[in-house]
Amino acid sequence: MSTATVYIVTPFRPGARGSLAPGEPRRCSSEAEAMRAADAMMLRARGVIVLRQQEDPQVDFFGEPSVIARRGDVPEIALD
Repeated sequence: MSTATVYIVTPFRPGARGSLAPGEPRRCSSEAEAMRAADAMMLRARGVIVLRQQEDPQVDFFGEPSVIARRGDVPEIALD
């Protein structure tokens, strides 16, 4: 098994009735790239969450994601 660490950056924008709605997630190959993407997304979003995950799609392995950064307003459910 050849696992790789990937980073997923998801912006949150205003949704219906004051809620937050997730935007299009972006996959990054390094933590530095993910942090730059999060900073850029904050220009148009109310919040951003950055996750780290181990994966090996060849054997259908996707590890449990962990939150490594939050910026701005992020729904509580996204923090679990």
